[in-house]
Amino acid sequence: MSPLLPRRTDIKKDEEPTRHEERGIALRLGAWGGADVRPTRLFLWVGEREAGQEWLLPLGRSPRLLRRPRRRRHLTVRHRWEVSYLGNPFITAGMFAYGFGRLLLGGRDRFPRR
Repeated sequence: MSPLLPRRTDIKKDEEPTRHEERGIALRLGAWGGADVRPTRLFLWVGEREAGQEWLLPLGRSPRLLRRPRRRRHLTVRHRWEVSYLGNPFITAGMFAYGFGRLLLGGRDRFPRR
């Protein structure tokens, strides 16, 4: 196995399940900053994350909250980088990519909801 990839045992779960929160993937790159990717918005920050001190890119939809309780998972890579996610990260990334694509191609007017 590659030394860059963590082993399955490196993933830790929160004790308490989270309910009524939007799915998301948070990437923290040590002291450099990070990103919080959600299906409806993107938060970016430099340095330590502080409320109100991050850039926000809304994708034009209202958040959909998870109804089933899920545990947030935390993964540490190389003792510096941390990834935490709530919900399936592949589905979250796909939903974000779809919303970001809609934003780049003209937003809601180009692709009306049925």
